[in-house]
Amino acid sequence: MSRNKAQKFIRDHLFYNGDDCVVWPFARSIYGYGFYKDGQKMSYAHQWICKQIHGPRPSARHHAAHDCGNGAIGCINPTHIRWKTVEENMQDKTNFGTCGQKLTRAQVREIRRCGNTETQLALAARFKVTPSNIRKILNHETWKNLSQ
Repeated sequence: MSRNKAQKFIRDHLFYNGDDCVVWPFARSIYGYGFYKDGQKMSYAHQWICKQIHGPRPSARHHAAHDCGNGAIGCINPTHIRWKTVEENMQDKTNFGTCGQKLTRAQVREIRRCGNTETQLALAARFKVTPSNIRKILNHETWKNLSQ
């Protein structure tokens, strides 16, 4: 990834005020959050956006949280991101079904069936789980006993 392209993208979208998620097109963590190299350190795009729009993090207990529930697909829409406490963020994840959602056997079979035709990010968004969960399902690291 070109650092200049990533930084230009984030600056170009800093004041975006549409309703749709703005999905980070560059490198992402295993949890789907966009990141880029800022000098010698790695920075998360959604955290940078939150700091620019809402000021510094109020406390160590605050996270840059997504009102859209799509942080795990790399959303950086500034209207979707706010500082929230750990508890508020976990409540949001529960409300969105993105925290510890239990997949059914049918859903796992569907994920494996679509693993060659859909990206892991698309499957993660569709089933409201992290891309790492999708990877583990596709690699049979989880749900090992489930036959095709």
